[in-house]
Amino acid sequence: MQIHVARQSSQLGVFSAEEVAQGLASGRFLPTDLAWRTGMPTWIALAEWPEFQVASSQTVGAADFQQSHSITVPWELGRSLQSYWATIKGAIVSPVQTLASGKYSFGDYILFSYITVLLTLPFTIFAQVQSVDFNAQAADFFRSFNLDEFNTAADNLLAQPVLPLWARVSSGLFYAAIYPFAIAVWGFIQWIGLRLLRQSVTIERSIVATMIGASISNLIIAPLMLLSGEFVVYLILVFATMIPLIVLSCRAAGTVMRIKPWVIFGAWMLLGAISCGCCCCFAFVLGMLGKLAGVQ
Repeated sequence: MQIHVARQSSQLGVFSAEEVAQGLASGRFLPTDLAWRTGMPTWIALAEWPEFQVASSQTVGAADFQQSHSITVPWELGRSLQSYWATIKGAIVSPVQTLASGKYSFGDYILFSYITVLLTLPFTIFAQVQSVDFNAQAADFFRSFNLDEFNTAADNLLAQPVLPLWARVSSGLFYAAIYPFAIAVWGFIQWIGLRLLRQSVTIERSIVATMIGASISNLIIAPLMLLSGEFVVYLILVFATMIPLIVLSCRAAGTVMRIKPWVIFGAWMLLGAISCGCCCCFAFVLGMLGKLAGVQ
């Protein structure tokens, strides 16, 4: 059995199980070093391998293990803007090495999410200020197709009541205030989807994975709001970044939860299908009740 060992972002080589055990005993390897072998979905710390736990305990005391266990996540080593950026960068460039070992406590990532909010809030407020012109441009774009369905969509956009500027900005500030908890709700829903796919994941890990994935997506998509005045350009860029954002978010979340990224995407699709099915059934029932009421 050949085991690949890495420390932070550097590969240490490929070793046998005996060599790894000896390396842990001699100090050549650390319990926090990441390891992987064929068939494993992701890299995990050597201290979490059942066959190396005895050797790891000889190197790191039980009292120190909890602290060393989260060493791969910069944010959990120190709460600062620098560690925030290091975590975001690592989650994008090398999620396995950066996110493989962490406590992933919801309370630790509330501040992490608020930093994301502060960095993206100016773009959100700009989009709220430009929303009236944005709706008008969107309506013109839909009408350019000269289709009844699109014309109806354009009319609905223009028929929407125009909120005063203070109300639009206030709504953005309110969402910013509850952002971590709104993301936590989606993390809980994601956990339901994963459980339906028979994945053994804790609710807290699902929530934190969602918070990290959402931070990556928001930091990339937020600057595009500066182009909200040019609806066509904005729409093209949003669609162009959609697939890369899904890939990055699923990779990061999958590393946190130690499941394959495509399983997370599958959970999203399953939840979407269930939601669509429920909505269609609800609409069908309302339609039938309306017909019965008309007959009577």
